[in-house]
Amino acid sequence: MLASSSSPFKYELAAIALAEAAVARDEVIAAKYGVSTRTIQRWRNRMTTDSQLACLVTLKKQQLAERWAVDAGLWLQGLAGTVLGNAALPLAKGETPSDRIHSAAGAFKIISEASMGWSALNPDEEKAAQSRAARLEKFRQDSNSLTQQEQEFDCD
Repeated sequence: MLASSSSPFKYELAAIALAEAAVARDEVIAAKYGVSTRTIQRWRNRMTTDSQLACLVTLKKQQLAERWAVDAGLWLQGLAGTVLGNAALPLAKGETPSDRIHSAAGAFKIISEASMGWSALNPDEEKAAQSRAARLEKFRQDSNSLTQQEQEFDCD
């Protein structure tokens, strides 16, 4: 059944699905949002001519990248807590301290590689994050120089 031409285009749904499809298979995203893979392909094609959709997809990718960074940080914190907690537990039968260290190192490696993979798949997000960090650093420097100027100004 074809969609009615009078039904409004669902920009929000298309944008979030396309943003997620940048890092996941179309089949997975289609199932998640209850659409076909062909619909995802049509949305991707539409994005090349629809500036509103393209802009919204960019925004959704930025939001996903920010959420990913927070989630990865929380995973690392949780993993570190688990590793420390497990270090206090007695070893299981047949387990050696090196087994435990090897498992923890493997978990850290997986999270690190996933984080690098996200950065590789979304280079624009990395540049945007670097730009935000540079602007924040400039703001801090400007604030410090104002504080110095205020201190040097003698009100007496």
